Amino acid sequence: MNTVIRIVALAIASLFALIPASSAYADDADQQVSNSNYRIEPQEQQLRGFSMTYRPVADSHARNGYSRQTFHTSPMLFTISGDDNDRYRAYCLEITVSINRESPTAVTDWDGFLGDNAFGIDPQVRRKVGWIVQHSYPARNLDELASDIGVAQLSVAQAITATQSAIWRLTDGVEPDFADFAARSRDKDNVEGITKLYEYLLSEQNVGLEQQNMASDISLRLPQETGVAGELIGPIDVVTQISEVQIDVPDGVMLVDASGVEIDTAHVHPGQEMYIDARNAREQGTARIVASASVARYHGSLITPLISVDEHGQSLVMVREFQNHMAVEASVNWLGMADVCRDVEGKPVRDQDTGQPVRADSAQCVPEVPSTPQPSVGPEPPSPQAVVEQISGESKTPPVPQLAKTGAEIYLLSAFAGVLLASGFFFSVLHDKERN
Repeated sequence: MNTVIRIVALAIASLFALIPASSAYADDADQQVSNSNYRIEPQEQQLRGFSMTYRPVADSHARNGYSRQTFHTSPMLFTISGDDNDRYRAYCLEITVSINRESPTAVTDWDGFLGDNAFGIDPQVRRKVGWIVQHSYPARNLDELASDIGVAQLSVAQAITATQSAIWRLTDGVEPDFADFAARSRDKDNVEGITKLYEYLLSEQNVGLEQQNMASDISLRLPQETGVAGELIGPIDVVTQISEVQIDVPDGVMLVDASGVEIDTAHVHPGQEMYIDARNAREQGTARIVASASVARYHGSLITPLISVDEHGQSLVMVREFQNHMAVEASVNWLGMADVCRDVEGKPVRDQDTGQPVRADSAQCVPEVPSTPQPSVGPEPPSPQAVVEQISGESKTPPVPQLAKTGAEIYLLSAFAGVLLASGFFFSVLHDKERN
């Protein structure tokens, strides 16, 4: 398969060598094959790293594409030139292949790789190399890298040595002998800087990067629902392959996290959620948000010298060096507290389907009116009328309760009878006297 690719690439390179130069190359990372007007320039001494010894990793015999040899070489950052002084930098992808500056070249995507090491076999290796190219020198400046790895400063030679060493560790399975380098180096800072950057580029932070994602675009993802004054407005986040961006907002507007804690707008990472703090606002408002970064414009393509149908020169991965300021802006709006319908608890009412706040003047705004609490009503007392008991289909009125006969009642009746008899005797005597 590689032979076929070589034949096609060599034919294309030879064809373009006969055609006058033109602007047929593309800047996009998804470019498949470009013309052969790109060339590898003579090595610039200031872009040469330190002499290192590279030894095969312990399990090299068990890994396809890994080398079993020991190498003594100095990593270099190559310069690639095209028409109209179009310039790139490039790192090597094959420690086992020598550089060739005389042969025509082909520019391809990653699938056009002609080598037989791990870069051509393992997709994960490709992604990790892509991440390294995007997150190290010269795509990022030395001060940023030094800050990331916790050293006072980094030199160009240190950065090139560490970056190329990390790439070869992935593609060819060889690792630098830092003990040997330390024994030969008079500067301990050199050892520390190279070691720390090397470890950083191979750490868990290297999550990999597909070639098509190496373009440095920035976009802002805004909330789908309109916010309301008195709340946090969001979430808002940045979508980009850049490690961090700067966010600018108008004076008086503060960005916070979901807990309401202010965030550092000078160092916002992709996917980090931000909210506009409108908790003290009452009126409707708008905030203009700008996300920006100074980044390299990455190409990510491969350039390969085509020596013959069966032989190629050292494959290089290309990267833009110059910085390009990129910015994107968006506006976030929110409604005033009096603009929205509210429930009995004073909270904004939102449409159940869209999640948007219901405006106070909308026909949908029918706030619930709390009912006046009524005293609880117990069972009605029984009617004073006699209860009619139904027995065998006939109604029967129960007898009126009677008082029991007691001894006190008998004495009272006897006394009353005595009084009546005495009265009758008195009136009878008085009547006889009148007759006489």
